[in-house]
Amino acid sequence: LLYQTDADGPWTVVDFKTGLTDDHEEGAEEREAALDRYRRQVTLYAGAVTRATGRPAEPVLLFL
Repeated sequence: LLYQTDADGPWTVVDFKTGLTDDHEEGAEEREAALDRYRRQVTLYAGAVTRATGRPAEPVLLFL
């Protein structure tokens, strides 16, 4: 999801993720590794939006 709340404001890049909850079957170490991958991924998306639009973009992870 990509949106702006103000035409002159920053973009918000939302990356939706499922299946990674506190009761997830993976251990804490694997869960942290997955979170690191997800953070890098959404940060790359935000960087691409910034380069394409010339406006700053804020990355957000949303777990469902």
